[in-house]
This record gives sequence, C-alpha cells and structure tokens, in this order.
Amino acid sequence: MGRNLNILKQYGLQFYTYEALPAEAKPAIEEYRSEYDTPATIRRRRYGLAQVPLSVVADIHLRDANRGQAACGFDLFADFAAYHRECTQQGDTPSYPSGSPRWPCIISSLEDEFFEDGHHRFHAYVNAGDTHIPCLYVGGVQKRHEV
Repeated sequence: MGRNLNILKQYGLQFYTYEALPAEAKPAIEEYRSEYDTPATIRRRRYGLAQVPLSVVADIHLRDANRGQAACGFDLFADFAAYHRECTQQGDTPSYPSGSPRWPCIISSLEDEFFEDGHHRFHAYVNAGDTHIPCLYVGGVQKRHEV
C-alpha cells in the first residue's frame, strides 16, 4: 500500500472509524467487502479518505495501464483520453449526475494498480467532469482498544 497510501497523504488523507465515515463512503465499503468481512470486522477496520485531483489519478492510471499494455506486448495508450475512451467503450460505465453523492474508489494494496474497486465509478466521474476523485483506504482490523 506504500505508493498509493503516500499519494493519498499528499491530498489531505483523513482517517476514520467506520461509524465516523461520511455517509457516501459506506455503500462503497458494503459493495467492496469480502465474504470474510463480518459486520464486526468492518466496524473494527481503519479507513482513510482523500479527495485526489483528477489529473493525478489520470496520470497514475495511464502509467499503470501502459505498464500492463507493454507487459502483454500491446500498443501503449497515447494519452489518458485514449485510455479513458477504451475503458468506456464497453458500455458498462455508470452515469452520475453532477451534484449526486460520490462513492469513493477503493485504493489497492498492490503497487501496480491504484484502484482495487471503483474503476467504473472513476470513469463515470471523469465523464461527469469531476475535478477530484474520492479515494478510500481500507486498513486492517484494529484491536478494540485502538482508535
């Protein structure tokens, strides 16, 4: 999580308990949680939330995508617009009107991808013209006496 958590720290990362998380973050956690996450486990995790500029997330996504393209012997994307077009041509990108609640995208613990969950939301936010992307760090389970 080093690279991705450090990026969030640059953009005002705030840590929360589940109960203190903003309401729009909780549905993303419910959708993301694994079959092993019990309600008690979810409540004992530590979460971090940051609003990362779209330009930063776009640069990271383009670099990560092109690293994958190169590894597979495919042509590289010329720019983020080409990558975004390719991702949204599949027709499964949702639509979120301006001003509607924004579920955060879940940050990956892997160093070669930025989002673990929320790729479609990210591209929908790009389509909506958002300038910042809500990004959520999901930490490990905290002991009961830790905050």
